[in-house]
Amino acid sequence: MMKTLAHFDTTNCEPEKHHVSGCIMAHQLYPVSSEHSAISLTLENMTGSHDILLSPSEHPGNYIKQGHRAVTMTLSNEFGRLVNSGKDMHLIQQYTSLDHLPSRLIAAPEMVTRTQQWIERCPYAALKNFVYQVLGDPTVGCAFFSVPASTSYHHREPGGLAQHSLEVAEISYAATQCFEDHERWLAAVSGLLHDVGKVRTLTQDCHQTAIGQLIAPEILNVEILADAFINLDQAWADGAIAIRYILGSLMKPRDQRPLLPLTTAVKQADIASAAASNRRLAFADKPSHPEATGFAGVYWKPSPT
Repeated sequence: MMKTLAHFDTTNCEPEKHHVSGCIMAHQLYPVSSEHSAISLTLENMTGSHDILLSPSEHPGNYIKQGHRAVTMTLSNEFGRLVNSGKDMHLIQQYTSLDHLPSRLIAAPEMVTRTQQWIERCPYAALKNFVYQVLGDPTVGCAFFSVPASTSYHHREPGGLAQHSLEVAEISYAATQCFEDHERWLAAVSGLLHDVGKVRTLTQDCHQTAIGQLIAPEILNVEILADAFINLDQAWADGAIAIRYILGSLMKPRDQRPLLPLTTAVKQADIASAAASNRRLAFADKPSHPEATGFAGVYWKPSPT
């Protein structure tokens, strides 16, 4: 079992070793004693953060140049301090979960849990790996679970992009019961990642980035998904083509009937999720919200009886 930082008993004086994953950022080189120096690192993941010590000879300097990098390493608890045990710190090349993401940099950690639980229900390893390869990248995942889905429209709160994306995925899967299961999951994964380009166009406080003022997020989808598509092409070529087709159709709707009917379900799921969010906002100021019914702005909500 992969241990997390929460499993460590730093009050125990007996050496205790565990293999962990997380994101690191280098701080400084400082003397531990008159004869030894160490590098101070902070290892962060979804359970929190801990300061650890690493021998200068064990640290591959090219790992940390800026930001956070996802790694695995073995830590030992030595007299209340966490110390890297041996030259076994490695960059994570293939992500298999989201547990290594640094919670401190995520606005909606509960969405990380919900999204990972949803991904784990997918019976197709190639699709699970595809999603993890995208959202497991700290430069993508931290923003995906922090930025809004829009600046002044639907899901405009921090973490709104993740909430909207998961809703689109769940609706897409639920709305395609007449298709085979592998197609339903292709639609659902397309829905989950249909707006991933917004990690580069929006900030957590509902503003556009400089690149967001110039380039549509749908264009950036292609860049962000590029490496993961290379792996999916090898594992499931038709699956990779299907996701490209669906995302391309959302970006540039075709006049004719789509060759892949799943596209329609994903498009309607996107519309439904956005409309539900906007109606919640419209009714937010009504008395007895959320039970309020009737008219609010351009929306109407029928009473239950």
